Amino acid sequence: MTGGRARTIEALPPPTTAATPPGIPDRRPARLSTARPEEGADFASRFVQAMHEAARSFRARLAEELQLRRVALMAALRDHRRAEVVRARKVAAQNRRAADAWAATAQRQIKSERQRRKVEIEADLRRTLREQNQQLERRVKDVEAAVAAYCAELDSFFDAIEQDGDPVTIAKRARRPPTFPVLDLTTSIDEPRSPSATE
Repeated sequence: MTGGRARTIEALPPPTTAATPPGIPDRRPARLSTARPEEGADFASRFVQAMHEAARSFRARLAEELQLRRVALMAALRDHRRAEVVRARKVAAQNRRAADAWAATAQRQIKSERQRRKVEIEADLRRTLREQNQQLERRVKDVEAAVAAYCAELDSFFDAIEQDGDPVTIAKRARRPPTFPVLDLTTSIDEPRSPSATE
């Protein structure tokens, strides 16, 4: 029975393509060609097409990865720039604080140096005035001694004249009166020392 059915199938004629009504596109899949001579060329063509598709897919993936890497690099650069800005601002703030501290220290040093120089100037003034007073006292004593000696000479001169009764002798004595001593009234006083700007 099986053999009869097989014979019946083999006896069937090959199916014929039904005619497609006009105006309606034929949507049936194309039948593969079974021609032997063209199988090698068709395989090579399809293989090349598959390679092209793979290359296009790989190219698209590389382009997408490149764009993602570019975005990541740009974000990293911006983050690095922000970090550099923050560090630069911190350094500038530290430098400003250091400058303020230096200025405060310099002002304290200047104030202390100014006070020290004022004390030195006052001490130098007192020393100079004291030395000048001592010199003046010595000059006063010298002048008083010279005037006293001159007065003694005058007394002796006039006493001798009064005791002499000879007019010729009196006339001779009168020609040689005591000479008033030469007194240097100026005192050599040291001038106050002017401190230089670099002391």
